[in-house]
Amino acid sequence: MIGNRYAAELVRLLKAKDIPESFVLQGTGLAWDSLQSGKQTVHKRQMNQLIVNATRLAQEPDLGLQFGKRLNTNTHGILGYALMSSATMREVVNVWLKYYKINFADLDLVFRIAGDTALLAVDIRSEQNDIRLFMVEAVFASMYTTAAFLLNENLRGAEIWFDYPEPVYAAKYFDTFPIRVCFAKERCQLRTPITLLDARLASANTAAARIYGQQCDDMLRTMKQRWGTARQVQKLMLAQSGNFPRINDAAQQLHMSERTLRRKLAAERTSFQEVLNDVRYRIGCEYLQSTALPIADIADLVGFADPSNFRRAFMQWSGVSPAAFRTQTAADSA
Repeated sequence: MIGNRYAAELVRLLKAKDIPESFVLQGTGLAWDSLQSGKQTVHKRQMNQLIVNATRLAQEPDLGLQFGKRLNTNTHGILGYALMSSATMREVVNVWLKYYKINFADLDLVFRIAGDTALLAVDIRSEQNDIRLFMVEAVFASMYTTAAFLLNENLRGAEIWFDYPEPVYAAKYFDTFPIRVCFAKERCQLRTPITLLDARLASANTAAARIYGQQCDDMLRTMKQRWGTARQVQKLMLAQSGNFPRINDAAQQLHMSERTLRRKLAAERTSFQEVLNDVRYRIGCEYLQSTALPIADIADLVGFADPSNFRRAFMQWSGVSPAAFRTQTAADSA
């Protein structure tokens, strides 16, 4: 669970308990103003320190459950919007399984059908037991809250299993999950009647689902294709698509000087401009292939105020104009 939205929400939870953000952020290297405005990237080490700080300061054993209940579709960003625009709960599960690595790098999911029950097993990798417990509680509370919101009702007939003994504050679990909760099971999992998968969602939007799915595809693909500092820069750009950061802004968000950022990218045989061009090109291709948006609108979405500049850049990247690329890909898929 890495990202400025999650970190900011955890700080807000502690602030609601009258704990100053400076205490919560101590030792993380994060600044509250930059964090809540979305201008700061949060790495795994920083999120772990934030969790340690929060649990120590709050002194409330169910803090993970409280935090998870606050993580709604908006907090999950593009992934959350893709879930919300899905047509059915089956589609929600498919979207979640396909894209969860965008936001939850340390999470492993296994989905299967056993008779008349749908099982979503969750494994969280963490070297620290206290952080793992917090994350398990947060993930399951968020999953349940999000699913109940999408359905506009509780998950009737569902069960949640946890792979650890019943804690002394188990009553908080029963308050959070108004379904059957079981402890000391072999694996953490959400179990629902298979009929729930066919439930239709009032928030379904076919056009929006296609757009958000395309954006998730692009984010997932670029995450797999880059590594190191270049991948961190890509994630920044994808999170601010259409309003891409300048190199000095990116360096600041990555907690390094502009000179260091240039040096690290050069060591990876790339540059800031090359990463930016790659992101713009891939996003532009997705819009041209999968939407009927005017090229001028696509130009704006990938950060070009002047459509003619987008056309020139796209021709340099692909060898053809945006219009020709659209026509060609449409013919290929016909």
